[in-house]
Formats: sequence, C-alpha cells, structure tokens
Amino acid sequence: MPDPHAIDQRPPVAVGHVRLNVVDVGAAARWLETVGLRPIVTRDELAVLELRGGTHVVVRRAEPPPWQVGAAPSMTRTEEPIVVPSDQGVKIEQLKTLAALRDSGALTDKEFQ
Repeated sequence: MPDPHAIDQRPPVAVGHVRLNVVDVGAAARWLETVGLRPIVTRDELAVLELRGGTHVVVRRAEPPPWQVGAAPSMTRTEEPIVVPSDQGVKIEQLKTLAALRDSGALTDKEFQ
C-alpha cells in the first residue's frame, strides 16, 4: 500500500488529449506509431493514436502552409489585427475534436455526453 504521506514526484502538469494538424495524416500516423503510440483509427482525414495512460493524439488533416516546403516563411509584418479566439470558437473546436473521437470509437456515446 502506498505511503499516504509520501510526496508525489510526478510532474504537476498532465495532458488529456492532443490535436495535431498535419498535411499528410497517414505519414504522421505512421511516424507516431513508430515512436510507440498505439493506433486506434486511421482515415484519410483523421487518425487517433493512444499513448500509455490513455492520452489520445488526434491527427487531423490541415491545409498546406502558404509557403513552399523547405522555404522559410516571410517575416514581413502585416497590419492585420491579431485574432484571439472567442470562448465560443474554442468550445466549437473542442466539440469537433470530441465528436471525431466519438466517431472513431475512441469515446463512447456516454463519454461524449
């Protein structure tokens, strides 16, 4: 039985789920699998892989960057305002990720609710 007075040596920060936006979902999923993640589901637009302890990495297809691969992005300053996501925007993205986890089978309907 663990000593209830022992100091917890684990880091104070934990991660529940991680979302990675990539151009090539299959390549990213294969790489994550080679470094030890367990594949749950892999589709053209989405992959879900699991780390030890139940943390899921959700890999989603994103648009390619507006610069050529290998070329440095332009560092010129634009006068466009910095966009700060609204609470509603953040919640919508969280719901999209949870729905993708549910649709992939990584979450049950009960867990989704």
